[in-house]
Amino acid sequence: MPRPVLEALRETAPDGRILLRCPSPARIRVERRKGERVVAGSRLGFASIDERLFVLLSPCAGVITGMRAGPTWSAFEYGQTFAELAPHAPERTESSAEPERDSGGWFSVVSPTHGTFYRRPSPDAPPYVEVGKRIASGDIVGLVEVMKCFSPIRFDPPEGASAGIVREILAADGAEVQADQPLLRVELAP
Repeated sequence: MPRPVLEALRETAPDGRILLRCPSPARIRVERRKGERVVAGSRLGFASIDERLFVLLSPCAGVITGMRAGPTWSAFEYGQTFAELAPHAPERTESSAEPERDSGGWFSVVSPTHGTFYRRPSPDAPPYVEVGKRIASGDIVGLVEVMKCFSPIRFDPPEGASAGIVREILAADGAEVQADQPLLRVELAP
């Protein structure tokens, strides 16, 4: 059974930095490092509130530029900043589960709906895809669960491509995702 999730609070500073703040008095342990890129729904680490453990998620996309929490547990008050992000290019806004070409010539496979993203068919099974894996049209790359209904996410490349190589996995296993949120970046192959 997946752990309950908790989303960090977000505030945009006057200079454009995104401040991630603690959503409740908690002990926080962050698994991310400075320079890493996150998207909305990415797992940042864990929050412990009254002896209950939550997966701590990012509320937005950005590149981590500062951390006040690390791999060991640290206490934070409600609203206290534990990380800073620099914004990066906006996510896709049109509604489609098809891959999208980005500025680097790669394609994004996006979530078809809001739900919980799973990288594997069961907790003890290997992930559907890993970075560097070659995938073909129709291959399952993950699952999205909505109200205990699991829907496969299939790689559906645009015309002219039949396969690709997974270059980045943008959403963590068990992360809450939004419709049209990029999940994977794939370099297409003919």
